[in-house]
Formats: sequence, C-alpha cells, structure tokens
Amino acid sequence: MLHLSRFTRVYPLLAAAGIALAAAAFVFGALTANSHLDTLNLTVSEYAVADRGGATGFAMTALGVAAFALTAGLRAVGAPVRGAPERLLLGWGSAMAVAGLVPALLGGAAPGLAVEAHRYASIAAFVGLPVAAGLLVGRFGADERWRPVARPFEWLALAGGFGLLAITYAALPGDGVMVGLAERALLAVETGMLAVLVVHVVRIAGARRSGNCSTGAHQPWQIRCYSRGGLSQVVSGMNGRCHGVGQVHSGQDLGPGRRAGLGAGRRDRLRRRRRRR
Repeated sequence: MLHLSRFTRVYPLLAAAGIALAAAAFVFGALTANSHLDTLNLTVSEYAVADRGGATGFAMTALGVAAFALTAGLRAVGAPVRGAPERLLLGWGSAMAVAGLVPALLGGAAPGLAVEAHRYASIAAFVGLPVAAGLLVGRFGADERWRPVARPFEWLALAGGFGLLAITYAALPGDGVMVGLAERALLAVETGMLAVLVVHVVRIAGARRSGNCSTGAHQPWQIRCYSRGGLSQVVSGMNGRCHGVGQVHSGQDLGPGRRAGLGAGRRDRLRRRRRRR
C-alpha cells in the first residue's frame, strides 16, 4: 500500500494555484497589452523583454513553480514519471522560471542579453514538455491508475508536436510572421498538459488518503484459507483497503496453490496445538 505524506495534498494545490495565476496573468497581459507591441508577430522573448517582464514574465515564472510542485506531487502518488520524463518536467520548470525572471532582471541594463537568454530558455521550455508528454503517453496507457488520462494526454502531446512544427516554420521560412501567435498557442497547450496531470493527481491523492483502492470505491473481498485436513474457512468483508496478496475480489478463490497470508498463520497455530497434545 502506498503511504502518502502530509505534503501530498499540498503539491497539487500549489501546482493548481500556479496554473491559475499564470492563466490570469496571460489574460490580463492580453487585455492590457501595449499598443506599440505586436503580440502576434513578436516572439514571447521579445515581448517579455520590451515589457520588462510584466504579466508575461510573471505568468512564465508561475508556470515554472507549478511544474516543480507538480513533479513532486507526481512522485508522491507513485506516477510512472521516473527517468527522462521527470527530468524533462524539471527542466521545463527551470526554463520557464528563468524565462520569466530574466526580462525583469536584465531587461533594462542589457536588453540584448536578456532577449538572447530568454530566447534560449523559451526554446528549452517549448521543446521539453511536448517530448516529456510523448514519453508519458505510453506509460500512462500501461498503468491502470493513469489510463483514464492517457487518451486526452495523447491528444495534447500531438497538439504540442504540431505547435513545435508551427513555431519552426514561422521562425525560419516564415520570416517570423505569426510566430508570436504560434508560441502563445503552444504555451496554452502546455498549460493544458499541466492541468490534466494536476487534476488526476488530486483524484489519486484523495482516493489514497481515504484508504481506498485505485478505483476509489469500497469493494468486497473474500479469502479462503485451507488447512492441512482439507477444511476451508471463508473470511469476507467490505473494506476497500489494499492488503496485498491476501485480498481477492468477491467470487474469487485463492485455491490451495495460492494460500492467503491469513491461512498460513492459521495453519501455524493449528500445528502448535497438535504438538502440545
């Protein structure tokens, strides 16, 4: 049984708060955009540096913090993210945090350096999460607890791949036309990826905290314990807690070849009683 720490519920809440703040900041920045700045044709880096960070920088920093909290939450609930996907998520969060802080720190003193630093950090962010999503799709499909989010996450991963192609085309042969729109669309897709993961982490953490199995519902269990003389005893109840090999669903029988742990303990007690006699 997976034991959850008291911080498990905090991680998805922090991630959800970061995503909500980032979305609000992006909307606020779009509504209060400087009329002299072209949000459709300027890259996110150029726009953020020209705006000295502003709402765009704050939103990217909030997404970076959300990615760190989400990664901790995924590990806490035992999600299949170990290895490259986990490192890509952490790298994406770091890149987003750097991209959000650089314009505010260097925008006034060295705007050219700030643009270059923000551009490379943004490239790492744009590439990292779609690649991590592509790696996670197969793992989610193979894990029963994460299978419900495998299909929507697959569609988001495909959208992220198309977003990368659109940015590449707009930046190279397209001479930067609509590159700002393509980058913002990809950021929206990546924010959706984080939101899907956060919602499912909250579901799993809530089910585990209440002591239920992966389905989140109390299910009947039944154990048949065999003694040496062939007699059997059935123990059943309504308890959703996962007890490992000693638990089977109602209607199933472990059989003599798969004796439950409770049966082994009962056999030992019977043997000791016979020896005393």
